Amino acid sequence: MLIHSDKSVCLFLMKKYLFIPLLFLSVKAFAFQLTGIITDEQNTPLPYVTVYKQNSTLAVSSNIKGQYFLELPSGKQTIVFQALGYEKKIVEIEINDQHQRLNVILTTKATELQEVNISTQGKDPAYEIIKNAIKSREKFRKPVNSYSCNLYIKSSLEKEFLKKDTSKTNPLPEKITKEKMNFIESYGKYYVDYPNTKEIKEAYHDISEKFTGTAGASFGISITQNRDLPVYAEPGVNRFLFKTNIAEADFNFYYNTLDIPVLSSSPLVSPISSGALLSYKYKLEEYFLEDGQWINKILVTPKRTDAALFSGYIYIVDKLWCIKALNLEVDPIYLTYFGHFNIIQKYQTVNDSIWMLAHEDFVYNRKLGKETKLGNTYIDYSKYEINPVFRKNFFNDELSITLDSAYEKSPAYWETLRPITLKADELTFIHTEDSIENILSSSAYKLKQDSIVNRIKWEEIIFGVSFQNSIKKQSIYLNGLLPSMNPFGVGGYRHRLEGTYKKEFSRGYDIRTNFLFNYGFNNKDLKGDFSTSYLYLPKQFARIHVRYADEYGVLNSFESITRTFSMSNYVGQKTYGLGNEIELFNGLSLDVFGEYVTKRPLNNIKFSSWSRQAFGADDSTAVFNPTNLALLDVKITYVIKQQYRTEPYKKIKLASKYPTITLSYRKGIPGILNSVSDFDFIQLQAKDEIKLGTAGASKWNIYTGRYFNNKSILLTENKFFRGSDDYFFSNPLKSFQLLGPSLNTSNEFLQAHYLHSFNGSLLNKVPLIKKLHLLEVGGAGILLIKDNNFKHAEIYGGLEKVFRIKEQRFKIGCYYVVSNSTYSTLSGQIKFGIDFFDSFNNSWSY
Repeated sequence: MLIHSDKSVCLFLMKKYLFIPLLFLSVKAFAFQLTGIITDEQNTPLPYVTVYKQNSTLAVSSNIKGQYFLELPSGKQTIVFQALGYEKKIVEIEINDQHQRLNVILTTKATELQEVNISTQGKDPAYEIIKNAIKSREKFRKPVNSYSCNLYIKSSLEKEFLKKDTSKTNPLPEKITKEKMNFIESYGKYYVDYPNTKEIKEAYHDISEKFTGTAGASFGISITQNRDLPVYAEPGVNRFLFKTNIAEADFNFYYNTLDIPVLSSSPLVSPISSGALLSYKYKLEEYFLEDGQWINKILVTPKRTDAALFSGYIYIVDKLWCIKALNLEVDPIYLTYFGHFNIIQKYQTVNDSIWMLAHEDFVYNRKLGKETKLGNTYIDYSKYEINPVFRKNFFNDELSITLDSAYEKSPAYWETLRPITLKADELTFIHTEDSIENILSSSAYKLKQDSIVNRIKWEEIIFGVSFQNSIKKQSIYLNGLLPSMNPFGVGGYRHRLEGTYKKEFSRGYDIRTNFLFNYGFNNKDLKGDFSTSYLYLPKQFARIHVRYADEYGVLNSFESITRTFSMSNYVGQKTYGLGNEIELFNGLSLDVFGEYVTKRPLNNIKFSSWSRQAFGADDSTAVFNPTNLALLDVKITYVIKQQYRTEPYKKIKLASKYPTITLSYRKGIPGILNSVSDFDFIQLQAKDEIKLGTAGASKWNIYTGRYFNNKSILLTENKFFRGSDDYFFSNPLKSFQLLGPSLNTSNEFLQAHYLHSFNGSLLNKVPLIKKLHLLEVGGAGILLIKDNNFKHAEIYGGLEKVFRIKEQRFKIGCYYVVSNSTYSTLSGQIKFGIDFFDSFNNSWSY
């Protein structure tokens, strides 16, 4: 979505096209919109109020501003407004073939009555109903073997912020001013043949900001080193727009838990799970007739706080014991990004006997400083076909396809197929944006926008400057003054000039260039690194790379923090490289890179005084003869059952439930341009994450390798193992905590790591301590090296606490590690660590 920075142009366009939404307000023959604001007696908006049609499962919740939106058929209706701590309000209204507005004031309850048991046995009948629903879960979890249906998804996000009102005539301390909206909708078909699914988007309408992951400045050191982040991460939609793709989250409450990483890092426990009676309290509130069936409306409240639970209402069909509808909220403590999350589901009968989803409605919000994000996602399922015949190989690891023509649908097309009435703000926004699209895409407007972006501001000088040419689809980014500073460089302070250039072509092709120049004032030396790549097969991630660098290289790229800054880890080197990467078929990638490297010791380098004082003897340079190396790297990576989405001219990889296997081969080639290297090294790596429901999740990572030939191998080409820091807890899936100094080998080795995160499942059961929301972890690691028959083993346990600064989540931990090895006796030590949440992959590095 373009941000209209030219206020005069935007005001003109808004005035000109503001009347257009009225032309598109097509009134649905079956439903009209009842809207309004719910407040208390002090005129304060009430969020999360349940609004429903009496004696029915038709219900919604008010958002953080107290607004509600309820679709109703024409005629007399009885509407109920209910919230904890307030008197229930019942209002009769008549819908006369038009949209209605009804504002409601709720009064505070004087006292809260004790829960009244209805049955003569002294126990609420809701418990017996829930027991029957639990027993019946199996037949409703997968009601048919296969089906297809029409699928409509609408996601919208309002962004508001609190702004000081400087008006003298209306001196309010604060007022809410809307800044921006995001909107995405899609329409197509959804196919299911358990456990396989596929979504085909026939129409797609995207007016949203793009998101590429957590960004940050680099100051020459990364605490979470060597992380497996995507090299060329595709931009995604705003992460606060929830479930824009059907495969993003599955809310099937017939399972014991719902594992939805984009919503919560902890599995959510269903109110009708096998152990639900230990987690929830139930109360039968109503018993009414709807569509010829008696419905039990049951209030669900958490019984404990040591698990991610729901609260709200679940509607169970009498005698059948299946879910008719539900209106539930997630405990905010367990939400990853959102401050509040509400889900509404309603089921329908297909072929008079099969219960299938009719629609899902998600209402969510997030406060961030003075900004509030109000989100809503609506999903409609219609025109079911039960047990259709699918062609052979129709289902594979491709979860969704967006057709090339999906983006070309007209506003009139969308008006004919939308199953709901959009809110007034949504209609105004999308029709204004659609109507001015031709103007926004014109060369004159693009030049105007480019001139605004290319206008240098003081904060850009500090953090980074961008330049763009929208017509030629090219952009340049230069680091600002702050990230250009490197006080811990080789020989002392070094200043960097770093940037990127990107040129996009039609059908997804692009060129990307990275450059880095850095100058050391102490040694008066200029170094540089230049690389460029061309993406020539976008859907296969096929990219060719070229690189030249004159730099200070490292002996061990995954070194302890102390040794990272020590001169003993650095060498001078020049590199000439050429490579190519490509996905041969889904899940299997090949990366080949050849390079010619000249390496020399750092003789005659002036050391900074602080470096000598900090590292002492470790600050001496590595000693070896100048060497020429011709090297070949071949890496084959296989992600078992790699799932993905296909969009026009690109493919988006998704997470896999199965291990990732990587086979690496490194060859030292003798004789080429006086290359003295002559070795063959092969390494096999396997890693995976295993989720164990409420018991947490386990991660494991195993490396094994050997040198089949080590006739001539420089120290820099040995296999290195990260040395340990005195008090810092490094990534336990890649390193050891009590290994001591870094080790290296040109022989066989085996390295294995295991980590289990309990996600608070233990301490959350302990009174008082559970209020701290601590996370327990434990794990182990082993290292076996053929040299001197070296063996090292360690185990550890610790506590972690998650914090948030604005949108960045991080966790700090305290751990106790015990180890034993060939060169040391049994010993233990306390360590401290920090890890940052990767918002692109929705995961921690460990």
